[in-house]
Amino acid sequence: MGNTTILSALKKRYSERSTMTAVDKVLEVARGFSGSFTRTDLILCCWKRYPLDFGLKGHEFDYPDTNRVWSVVCGQRGLLGKGKIRKTNDGKFLAENHIVVVN
Repeated sequence: MGNTTILSALKKRYSERSTMTAVDKVLEVARGFSGSFTRTDLILCCWKRYPLDFGLKGHEFDYPDTNRVWSVVCGQRGLLGKGKIRKTNDGKFLAENHIVVVN
């Protein structure tokens, strides 16, 4: 079996099992951190957990696609805009399950 045949079989099996959106997947990974995390931490963990969703097209198991992950995070409709992830003063990020609101 060639690499393209193996990749096609994996994609088919993977897509049948996965009903989560890219937003759900990134948020799940972000919530899995025990505290703050860097942009790189999030990108690599998303790619390792979901290589077919967040891997570089044609090289899904070799390299992460930073734009795929970060496009879910940024913007008004992204996780940052919705308040699901927040940026800390030291440039790291926190998922909503670690955000403490002080009145």
